[in-house]
Amino acid sequence: MNKYQYKQFAATRLMYPPVRYSPDSTHIGYMTSATGQLNLWSVPSGGVWPGS
Repeated sequence: MNKYQYKQFAATRLMYPPVRYSPDSTHIGYMTSATGQLNLWSVPSGGVWPGS
C-alpha cells in the first residue's frame, strides 16, 4: 500500500462537476479521482447502484 502525505490526500477531489445525463437519460456520467487518477464513469440512472 502506498503512503501519502496529508497534503496530497487533502488536495484530492473525489468528484468533479459537471454530472450529466446521457442523451437517452438511462445513465449518469461523472468524473472522479477517488483512485488517485481522474476517471470518467457512467452509472444507470434508475436509482440502484450497479451490482446491488
